[in-house]
Amino acid sequence: MPQTITEYLDSIGVIWQPINLKNKVPQAVNSPIHSYMPKSNDYKNISVEEFKKRQRVINTDYIAICTDKVSQFDIDLPDFPFEINAPYFLSITKKLKHYFIKLDSIEKNRLTPKGGDILCGQWSFCKRDSIVYNAEITIPVVSNSIFQPRDLDKLKQVLKELKHNGVNGNMSYDEWIKVMFAVYNTAFENCLKHDAAVELCIDFSRDSPMFDEKAKKILNDLSYKPNGMKIGSLIDLLCKVKGIEKTKKVEEEYIFDDDVFGDAPVENSKKKKQSKTNALQIVESSDTYKSWKYEFEENYKFFFVKHTDLYACDFYSEVMKMYSSPKGLIDKNLINPDMMDIFKKCEKIDDNIVSYVDAWVYSKDKKSYNKFDFLPYPVECPENIYNTYTPMDTPVSDLDVNSMKLVENNFNEFIRHIGENDDACYHYIIQWLAHLIQSPGVKPGVCIVFSSDEGCGKGLLFQFIEKLIHKYAFKCGDIDQILGKFNSNVSRKLCVMMDEVSPTQLFGKSSRLKNLITEDKIDLERKGENQFQ
Repeated sequence: MPQTITEYLDSIGVIWQPINLKNKVPQAVNSPIHSYMPKSNDYKNISVEEFKKRQRVINTDYIAICTDKVSQFDIDLPDFPFEINAPYFLSITKKLKHYFIKLDSIEKNRLTPKGGDILCGQWSFCKRDSIVYNAEITIPVVSNSIFQPRDLDKLKQVLKELKHNGVNGNMSYDEWIKVMFAVYNTAFENCLKHDAAVELCIDFSRDSPMFDEKAKKILNDLSYKPNGMKIGSLIDLLCKVKGIEKTKKVEEEYIFDDDVFGDAPVENSKKKKQSKTNALQIVESSDTYKSWKYEFEENYKFFFVKHTDLYACDFYSEVMKMYSSPKGLIDKNLINPDMMDIFKKCEKIDDNIVSYVDAWVYSKDKKSYNKFDFLPYPVECPENIYNTYTPMDTPVSDLDVNSMKLVENNFNEFIRHIGENDDACYHYIIQWLAHLIQSPGVKPGVCIVFSSDEGCGKGLLFQFIEKLIHKYAFKCGDIDQILGKFNSNVSRKLCVMMDEVSPTQLFGKSSRLKNLITEDKIDLERKGENQFQ
């Protein structure tokens, strides 16, 4: 017997709340009855009375469902191979089934069945007028047996192929780290415990010249990253090593077949690949393509970065816009509408329609850099490095000489004021500011500390610095933004202001602060991503 989603959730005691959604992100709810901002941890921190108050709000189209006690199995593919005898509702866009289930011994994030996702301990979104089908059926307890590991055999097959092709002995340290993360994450998601996942990494690395005691420690310290690299990255690497294209089947489903990875490909498949390869080569040699390539690289400023396997663009003269999909190709869904015309260019060669963008992606002659780096002046940037630093573009004032003199006098007076009219302090601050502008790539190795009552002008000094260096300045209200685990806010920054910091807040963090002030390179980390420098 079908039921409305809210009636069903109330009948099984599951927490829910009305929400507004924009691009799949919850927005603030404003109502004469109650106004609030939904948060990811509401189900842990909000009382039952507060949820009941929120549930009286009726001017929203969506609701958020807590999956802490009753989980959901979300089908993503229309041809999913089996069904579960359980209550379900249909998803917002694809109209595919979301089953209500209870998990047996499955650890959160360990199993993500091919073609579906398990939601556990997070919010699930649906239309407020959704209908629950099979509502009369008791929610089943699902055990590990229904979700068989997806990729373990395939992982072992890829590693065997990579070793056979000598990859494990010819990698740089950074490449080896990336492969190890992909192996560990894939093994972990396929129910291998930590030691077994590490053993796979060790077995692959044993013949590598970099495999030493330090490498063993790194492998033992690996941890699962849900959003990190997985088997798809290894397939990309294997395809590059063998000089073959990924079939659509491999590219979209990460499934191996003899046509792609076997030693004796089927003749028809081989001919088709050869035909496509020939067509790409013909396009590459044409004057029309070369003219297009020049515009694509010089006017639209597209380039390839080998270290990250990313295609990037600085068309808007700002921080890089990345255009790689997880499959290593340019994801056209991310392309700005201003660029669509240049992406549509293609040419017919025999039976192949060859996109110029595809020809550029597969070409060895595309504009490429080894990696990104942030190298402000006067540090010299090698030709094979893409420098993410751009010179500070401070507008020239249109004030006359007398007005400029007045500004200069007022500024000098302000610096003397915050330096308590001490000549030595005044000159130090002026020289520190000059160094920031004249040699931004050289760390001064010091941190200026201003200690005073509120309203003395400390914040005003940083506002002045922001006007000079713009995006390279960062002001933090919470010290964990720069000294906590996730500290990527200081990436590509020349000046950081810690506002209203007390000695108590710095307790236990002095070594991190010292590193931030004095070290040329520091370890940074974004949530869900690997560390970088």
